[in-house]
Amino acid sequence: MKVNGKDPKAIGPRESVVVIPVGGSTFTFKARMVNVEKFGDILKAPEPPESIGKEGTTFKDYENAKYLEDAMKWATYQTDWWILESLKATEDLVWDTVDMSDPETFGNWKTELEEAQFSQTEIVAIINIVNEANGMSQERLEEATQSFLAEEAAKLTTTT
Repeated sequence: MKVNGKDPKAIGPRESVVVIPVGGSTFTFKARMVNVEKFGDILKAPEPPESIGKEGTTFKDYENAKYLEDAMKWATYQTDWWILESLKATEDLVWDTVDMSDPETFGNWKTELEEAQFSQTEIVAIINIVNEANGMSQERLEEATQSFLAEEAAKLTTTT
């Protein structure tokens, strides 16, 4: 695939960075784009149970309380996994209580950051780079638009 004559894969994975100053040191976190659909290979999404309706027909019961609870838990695991996978771009980031083979531990990343005395604002900044690496931010859209407009202006000046 090419877009505007460029192969997006040739550019490489999207990365976002945040540098957090603490005292006289800095901590650099990097996030990389992750295919969240790969989580389904690790932990299958729950299926709603089948129920029998008034007319004797069977249907998937998406309102079932146990299914809703399991679906919420699965979505939380998926979000935590996505954050952890994205942050693997950070050099020498080692979690003490996260085991990537145990979804029950995926949510420990936030507790570890809090226990390491990162503020809520700093944790939000880390989450923001995960979001940015895996999508678009207003800042990136504005940069891309300015770059495009500059290219178009350059084309106009070279043709006239």
